[in-house]
Amino acid sequence: MRSTLLITPFITLFLLLAHVSINAQVRDSLGLITQPANQPKVADTNRQSMNTSVIASKPKPIKRPNYYEGKNYAVGIKAGLNFARAINSSGNIISSPTTGLVAGVFFQHGLKILGSRTELNYSRQGFNYDNNGQNGHVTNDYLALLTMTTLTVFHRVQLQLGTQEGFLVSSKDSNGPGAKGANPISAFNRFDFGLAGGIEVYPYTGFLVGLRYNLGLTNLIKRPDNNIANFVPFYQQYTGYNVKNGVFQVFIGYQLPL
Repeated sequence: MRSTLLITPFITLFLLLAHVSINAQVRDSLGLITQPANQPKVADTNRQSMNTSVIASKPKPIKRPNYYEGKNYAVGIKAGLNFARAINSSGNIISSPTTGLVAGVFFQHGLKILGSRTELNYSRQGFNYDNNGQNGHVTNDYLALLTMTTLTVFHRVQLQLGTQEGFLVSSKDSNGPGAKGANPISAFNRFDFGLAGGIEVYPYTGFLVGLRYNLGLTNLIKRPDNNIANFVPFYQQYTGYNVKNGVFQVFIGYQLPL
């Protein structure tokens, strides 16, 4: 009798646990188990996962790279036209303009704001003249080295100012005297030092369009020898003038950053 009283509480506890377990299994089989309020439902979790995958699958916009980003040097080529005159020290034009080719290569240091430009150009210059009714034109070919300081604004516009050192390599006069055995190059100073200033615009990546004016500071014509003076009085006529080169340039080009 005493042993039965001792076992009865354990039997009651066992039956109670069995009842709770059976009820839980039945609810689980019927899908009646509710999730805690602080946990997301399975359907919501799946929906959020699908939304995240859709967002992740959308292509990210491609950032357009800056052509000059991380670059501080550039090399390039250029070509254009010269509109050249011979002017005296007071700025009065003593000849009408003549056209010629300009072409060269350049090296640019500093692509953001302040920088420097070094150029080596072939430049065909000259002037037309009227010597007592005798019309003619002089063609002078130079190799010119330019060193300029540059100021670039918004990667689109560049202002340039510096010096030019030109070396006269050949000369020709339409009225001679080459045909008579004399070379007109001896009538000119072979070295021409001057100032250069201009502007370049970059409409598209790498391409450039520019305007420039070169003003010579040294006298263009030196006192010729008698051989040239006798055949072409024009040179003797302008020996007393402080004649200088004045060249306006229009050009296009392309530069490649390094």
